[in-house]
Amino acid sequence: MENKNDIQEKVLDRIRKLIRLKESTTSEGEANNAAMQVNRLLKEYNLSLLDIDDRQPEEKFRVRESDRLSFKDAFGNYWKRDLLRTLCRYNYCRMLRYTGTTDVTIVGTDENIAAVTMLYDYLRITFRRLAETRHRECVSSRRGYYRTEKYRKRYIRSYLEGVTPGLREQYEKIRNLSAGQPDEKALIRCHDALISRYLESVGAGESRIRKSDVKIDFLAYHAGILDGRNVSLNRQIKGGSL
Repeated sequence: MENKNDIQEKVLDRIRKLIRLKESTTSEGEANNAAMQVNRLLKEYNLSLLDIDDRQPEEKFRVRESDRLSFKDAFGNYWKRDLLRTLCRYNYCRMLRYTGTTDVTIVGTDENIAAVTMLYDYLRITFRRLAETRHRECVSSRRGYYRTEKYRKRYIRSYLEGVTPGLREQYEKIRNLSAGQPDEKALIRCHDALISRYLESVGAGESRIRKSDVKIDFLAYHAGILDGRNVSLNRQIKGGSL
């Protein structure tokens, strides 16, 4: 039977090969897939890139900005910005907003940017689909105002503003499980310092989000919180679906 050290060394070797593949391939899809696999293995085995070699942090973690992403949405822009900011926070990245636009970029390493981007694409599609499902369930036995398009828009907007608070609860539960791990704390401090240094070098500050001032439907908002708490994150990272 293999001991723990043998298994960890095999995992580290696999991560090194994936990093070499990401850096050498000319295929953007192959590079993103390799980055996602690195991110998955690091989380699954509670490792960090600090374990890979003895280089200085600045050499291991090459911080950059992603391509632009838009948070514009028919049901209000707030929920997408809040979702993306939360994904950045719990995946060692930060979000920058272009003033006067609905565009943002993600600041972090290639591996973490790939993780955030894929999770963002997956979750925004998943939550929009679930919003329609929860709305139909809610109004199935109701009449009048609840069957109007006006209520549908209010319900879906309220639901979508609830999903990210629920998602944050899920992430906090995961983080609390690894709170005592020194490698996790070191990784957070390392990324925070390098990203802060990068932002200072380009003269940028982290994007802040004002809370939505739209009156919400609390039934819909609570349904969003529940789905945010329970949506599967691991399946997406491993290539599955909800």
